[in-house]
Order: sequence, then C-alpha cells, then structure tokens
Amino acid sequence: MKWLMNPMENKAWSLFPEMGESIREADRLFREFLPRSLETRTFMSPSCDIEETEKTYAFKFDIPGLRREDLKVEILDNQLVVSGERKTEKKHEDSVTHYTERFSGKFQRVFRLPANARPQNITAHYREGVLEIAVPKDTVATARQIEVAYEPSKSESMGKTDGDRTSRHSVKVAQ
Repeated sequence: MKWLMNPMENKAWSLFPEMGESIREADRLFREFLPRSLETRTFMSPSCDIEETEKTYAFKFDIPGLRREDLKVEILDNQLVVSGERKTEKKHEDSVTHYTERFSGKFQRVFRLPANARPQNITAHYREGVLEIAVPKDTVATARQIEVAYEPSKSESMGKTDGDRTSRHSVKVAQ
C-alpha cells in the first residue's frame, strides 16, 4: 500500500482508504507475534565495495561508529570473514525515543577468495568509519602437470600383453 502526503491537509492519506482498517489490524497482529529484536532492526549488514587491481583484491566496508576493537577480520577455509558488533547506546532515564534507524548488534560478512589470493599476507586498516582490507594475489598463474593413467576397456585389452595394458599420458592442467 502506498502512502502519500496530502500537502493541503498536512496529513497522510491512502490510495486505498477502504483497506486501512485491515492493514492496521495486520500490523497489530505482526507486532504481537514478531520478536522484539526483529521489530527494532538490530541486525546490520555493512555495505562493501570490492575492487581488483593487478596485485590485490581490495575490500572497503562502511562501518561508522565502531571501535577497532569491535571488528574482527579472519580467514577460514579460503574465505574472508569480517565480523563485529555495534553496541546499543545506553538511554537516559529521562528521555523517550520516538524513532530509530541506526542499527546495533552483531554482523558478519563472508567472501570466498579466488584461487590466486594469498591470504597469509592480508592487511586491514580502519579509519573514519571505513574498513579497508587488501588481499594480495599471485600475479602469475601457476600451472602444474598432472599425470593421467590410461586403462583400456576389456575389448581393447584382449590379445595384448600386461605391459601394453596401461600407458601413461601427460596433460597440462592450469590452476
């Protein structure tokens, strides 16, 4: 349902006024059964930009209002894991909160790293609400040779000696 502001009357009005009571009732039921933590939006998922240069993968997170001690950057199973927590501010006893949009609580973002990433050399810097993580990468693609064993089918192996049954061929596989 789309709500609009009537500039002449300075109050909200609906495109479908007959649905107003049904929506208010559904909203009331939702509030009764919805856990308080979801209703107050305590989960956050910080925005992230990822850029690739010739030498690195660069991750930039917008995480204002956190202390460096509240952030954690780690590598688990070739994944970059960024987590942290924004603590809820203590409210004054003599104040009433009318509206809240800022998030508080724990967050975690997980990114699978490409095969050419070198996670042992990651650096991370946090300044002015922006967390920057640089993941170096191999500049040269590595290749290794895999030996493939050939085992002929039963029809191919009839009439051949044991020495002829298996021959080995090399195949280059890029990683």
